[in-house]
Amino acid sequence: MEQNDKREKLIKYVKATVILLTLIIVTYFIEKPFEEETLGDVFGKISNCFTVPGVLFTGIAGLSYISFLGGYDSVGYIMKNYALQLILPRHTKKYDSLYDYKVEKDKAGRKWMPHVLIVGLVSLFLGVVFLIVYLVL
Repeated sequence: MEQNDKREKLIKYVKATVILLTLIIVTYFIEKPFEEETLGDVFGKISNCFTVPGVLFTGIAGLSYISFLGGYDSVGYIMKNYALQLILPRHTKKYDSLYDYKVEKDKAGRKWMPHVLIVGLVSLFLGVVFLIVYLVL
């Protein structure tokens, strides 16, 4: 059982890393760092290639943590009960109160994405390293 948990955790990290690397490559093709004339400008553009996806991943992980703490429960309750009634008039209320909604969310288990945070922070750290090299050159 414990080995399965480690394997699932490793798979989550690998998926997050592959998505991050894809974003880094996309940013690389947008920035085109090796078309710059000076070495310092090259490092500045490479810094952007790591910083932008790192900030994006760190922000997603932060929003995930807020959701884990229940920060969006009232918004979810309103959307599932009242906004759906505006769109679909025959839709009936699924929850009688916000408390019932929160209890059901707690029973289902709340999770957040620490793997996305760690991968994002590593990318952000590399972006800062390249930024320092850019500023030194």
